[in-house]
Amino acid sequence: MSKTVLRIVFAATLLFSLADQIPLRNTRWVEDEGWYGDAGKTFLEEGRLRLASFPPRDTFNHADTRPPAMSWALALSFKLFGVGLWQARLPSYLARTGAILLIFLLGVRYAGLLAGVLAAALLLSDNYLFVASRTVRPEALVTCLFVLTLWLYHQARERKSLLYTFLASLAATAAMAFHVIGFGAVLALGVLLLIELRFSVWKSARAWCYALTVLAAIGAFALWIHSDQDHIAAYRALYVERGTAPLSEKLQGEVSRYMDFVGFSNQRTPLPVNIPLRGHIALAIAAAFLILWRFDRTATIDLAVSVLVTLLWLTFQINKTARYLSLCTPMFALVIALAAVALMHKTKWKRAAGWAVAIVLVSQLAGNALLLYSFRNADYRTVSEQLRAAIPPGKSAYGLTTFWLALHDRRYFAYDRAPFDYALPALQPDYLILNDRVMMHGSGRGIDDFQELREQANAFASLHATLVATIPSPFYGTLAVYHVCYNGGAVRDCAATP
Repeated sequence: MSKTVLRIVFAATLLFSLADQIPLRNTRWVEDEGWYGDAGKTFLEEGRLRLASFPPRDTFNHADTRPPAMSWALALSFKLFGVGLWQARLPSYLARTGAILLIFLLGVRYAGLLAGVLAAALLLSDNYLFVASRTVRPEALVTCLFVLTLWLYHQARERKSLLYTFLASLAATAAMAFHVIGFGAVLALGVLLLIELRFSVWKSARAWCYALTVLAAIGAFALWIHSDQDHIAAYRALYVERGTAPLSEKLQGEVSRYMDFVGFSNQRTPLPVNIPLRGHIALAIAAAFLILWRFDRTATIDLAVSVLVTLLWLTFQINKTARYLSLCTPMFALVIALAAVALMHKTKWKRAAGWAVAIVLVSQLAGNALLLYSFRNADYRTVSEQLRAAIPPGKSAYGLTTFWLALHDRRYFAYDRAPFDYALPALQPDYLILNDRVMMHGSGRGIDDFQELREQANAFASLHATLVATIPSPFYGTLAVYHVCYNGGAVRDCAATP
């Protein structure tokens, strides 16, 4: 295949990485997206990091001590383009395309144009990065910065460059500034430098540049955390109290992460059959590492270190979601591409290598299409319009974090952070949004998380509130919107004179 054709294919890949975000772009807005969207909008309006939809007794209402860069990125998008669904997802959209461009450049550095094009195409098709790019969460941005770290390190190693080492260190710490899982990029860069420099690491200006850059970033974060008591309390609630689970329990939880990765059905991702639908992809990745070890041990070590260090770091995280594995997907795409190119150029297995890449590519594209089809009825825009019609401007509402964006210009209270028996007297919401899918069925972990709240809220609403709208949705549930009136802090009949 000529270089001109390969360049055309790569350009088409980049264009497709933007175009495939358009179909069903207004679907499947979920709770986590409300968390991040709220923080970004509140920062834009107030200049401080907190979640305004959380009740005053919640530490997050006073300070959000998650790494701040995601909220900053969202605030910038809202500032430039207004508050909305696609605006909130724009940073993730762009990060995926950036990751595809960077993995192409890294593939070219390792093994030429064909390797770069194959790696870019495989990353384009990847299911986890595809979902991450359509979600208001930091995984896509951390992934992009991780690949940037590796590309800059490759330049630094080739040139023995202090400047590129510094830039790679900055990229790694930027990944950490979006989410704690980005610390995997910091650790991976440190291990790669250690392998490269070996016993001279203590005398290397490049190693000291890396160490001082990372320490400066961690020091700045520590100073921010200790800036006042609100930040200290929020930090303890988020990291200290949640991180006390024993390591054995965290390791046991990894089973669910890898079952998701190989494609077993679960409550959050219901699939037609409960077999490892992505098992062949896991096998292709393992085989690619073994093949590449024979032909290019430097590339194998680079990619294996990046993956293994990241996976080890993830075992310490309390959240066992498989979406964190999107950080490794660029390395998976690149190792398959490099192994395929090695087989094509150095063995008689050219046709087999081509078929293997095609199977992985096509099956993952089919998986992306299946994901879009599965959430085709999760029309957030329509639900938002109906909620806004039912709840007048200037009124407050109490509901799932999911519906924060629909009512972002009203006072909104998230029930998943405020028990009903607290919310009613303390917050006095004008409207209740009840019986969404999470309130009715739990948050997708097989537990009825909100049974008590559901029973209390519906019992109250049937006696003391007025049903003003019923909003059916195949994905979000059949929402019941109730109007509540107060007189001097006590609930009253809305039809009565105050």
